[in-house]
Amino acid sequence: MGSVTRRRVSDPQAPWWSTASWRTKWGARSSGGRLSRLVRRRLPGMLTVAGLFATTGSCVTSVPVPPVGAESGVPPLWTQAERYLHQKRYRLAGDRYRDAARVASLEGNRRTKAESLVAAGESYLTGGERTLSWLAFSDAKQTLSRLTPSDSVRVSGTIRVNSGLGDLDFLAGRLGNAVTHYREALASARGATRDSLHYRLSLVAEKQGDADAMSANRRQILRDDVVAFRRLRQTFLGSTQEAPKATPGWAVPLPGTPLAVRPRSTWAAEASRSNVTPMGRIHRITVHHTGDEFVAVSAADTASTLKRIQKHHIRNNGWADIGYHFLIDPQGRVWEGRSLAHQGAHAGSPDLNRGNVGIALLGNYKARHPGVSQTNALHQLMDALRRRYSMPLSQVFTHREIRPTPTDCPGPIIQGLVNDYRRAPALASR
Repeated sequence: MGSVTRRRVSDPQAPWWSTASWRTKWGARSSGGRLSRLVRRRLPGMLTVAGLFATTGSCVTSVPVPPVGAESGVPPLWTQAERYLHQKRYRLAGDRYRDAARVASLEGNRRTKAESLVAAGESYLTGGERTLSWLAFSDAKQTLSRLTPSDSVRVSGTIRVNSGLGDLDFLAGRLGNAVTHYREALASARGATRDSLHYRLSLVAEKQGDADAMSANRRQILRDDVVAFRRLRQTFLGSTQEAPKATPGWAVPLPGTPLAVRPRSTWAAEASRSNVTPMGRIHRITVHHTGDEFVAVSAADTASTLKRIQKHHIRNNGWADIGYHFLIDPQGRVWEGRSLAHQGAHAGSPDLNRGNVGIALLGNYKARHPGVSQTNALHQLMDALRRRYSMPLSQVFTHREIRPTPTDCPGPIIQGLVNDYRRAPALASR
């Protein structure tokens, strides 16, 4: 067996995702004609779990390529790939890793073939070559499946492949598939890899407008890597600005209730236009329904609907923003609409909108009842608003009661619910 030397190298110009400032390099002086080890350089981490280790780990944690023979054609190809990675020529690096996989296959070294294919997929992904990345990851997945389940190359490679496929799905907008791949990677992930996967899942949830899932994944993160996570946000969401942890001006959940309000950021609301009017002293609530059939279940569908309503109110009606201050979907999720700092556009006139909080139930309730979750959320929201602004029950209205011209909104069923609330407010706490 030849003697092996290890040295640390430092590259102060290395980009944030690179391990070049602390990675371990292996060299060999072989008297027996055998290269003991060739360590895979971890790839750029802008999109990959393995690369994210570069900013979260303090030692080399990647799995090295298995031993290869001295006459193997793999080491020169990996060396070329390393050079291309340093030059940020990711397509060429991926091609060299692909070549290494073909050579390893001819030599019968399935483990090295798998590692080379994973490295190729990550290189292509970092370089924006999504189709080539998907093909490399797919081939890697097939090769990894032929290794024994306990093989360390299979375990680590499967995590990296699923993470890479999840990234590809996320970038393509296939959010459900991204979640599936990330969760498959999580099954075996540990440490910084696990944290990065939970952060990715939180970004998917944020994109979907699912504040509960976003918060649940954030709570699973044991160590925040601010720099790395900020760059992941930039990659997937196009912004480094973290989503607010609470709706402005509100506690989450709302004081005295189990209710949480999803802020405007969770449905990517447009900024209010300049023709907004200050709200003034809040002293009244008006309940509406949106009047259209709404049967969606997911938070992502609700977020899309809120965007559509806001666009209609701004573009077609000429209003400064979405007309309502709060909207409640059939699953009982409460969404922030227009800021409470601004008058809404829902009651029928500027005088009626002044100091008047507009609450809309998503759906048409002229002929059908809202579900228990939606009804309870309405009661809890009205309770919270009344407590906060010291409003008597006499200041809770429906649209048809307050509008000067006739309207059916919010329909006879919601009208009955509001009547019951005013007669028996204690029901709101059930």
